[in-house]
Amino acid sequence: MLSDPIAIIAAVVSVLEGLHIIYYIGGSFASSLYGIPRSSQDVDIIADIRPEHVNSFVQNLQAEFYVDETMVRNAISHKTSFNIIHFVSSFKIDIFLAQDTSYSKKEISRRNLHVLRKEPLFEAYFASAEDIILEKLIWFKLSNEVMNTQWKDVLGIMRVRKGSLDIDYLKHWSTVLDVSDLLEKAFIYV
Repeated sequence: MLSDPIAIIAAVVSVLEGLHIIYYIGGSFASSLYGIPRSSQDVDIIADIRPEHVNSFVQNLQAEFYVDETMVRNAISHKTSFNIIHFVSSFKIDIFLAQDTSYSKKEISRRNLHVLRKEPLFEAYFASAEDIILEKLIWFKLSNEVMNTQWKDVLGIMRVRKGSLDIDYLKHWSTVLDVSDLLEKAFIYV
């Protein structure tokens, strides 16, 4: 039985890859990879799950996860999210449906493969560091700038990755996504 978060994530990623579903990991799990690590009770996965995937997706996970087929179908219909919960550990995975926007398509094209475990080997796709910054800025703005963990994650990534971030990409998409003021503020802090 699985109880290690990496093993739990590997089980879900294995199902996604087995069904040829494009995905990447985002959220605080990804920001910990690129910035300052912090604990999280869940992981966010962005996935292009389609109606034809649902039966196999549910069947492949239901032995070890709580997964509600109706919730999955509703999330697909409305391009929202659903979650699955590991029975043994109660570890939660939030799955956000990939959006049909130019930015979402760009995020998918920029995802990176990272090794999460060497023995046995487990690799998974993650959003790029720049896209995690942008997503965190969006969530920070949506919270009326009170979700301090989002802001700390942004600053952590920018400090750790200073010198290796694609600044032009960040500036372009922060303008498109209407968070350029927050990005400029973050640059001042780092």
